Amino acid sequence: MRDFDFKPELQEITQKRFKEEPCYRLIREEGAPHKKTFEVEVIVAGKTLGKGVAARKKDAEQLAAKEALSVMRNG
Repeated sequence: MRDFDFKPELQEITQKRFKEEPCYRLIREEGAPHKKTFEVEVIVAGKTLGKGVAARKKDAEQLAAKEALSVMRNG
């Protein structure tokens, strides 16, 4: 998962385009304390542009940022 850090890239792009930072929001946290799953969404300019699910909150945020970057580039 640590191949690339998508969050700083997303932050740079959103600050340039929208003059604001992306907002990461925990949607769901499930599972036993030793085996949790986190679902996070990233909101940019009032719209959810990406979601991520992972065993670590930071990894879920990375996946959400990656999806948001893809949406911003392609759509």
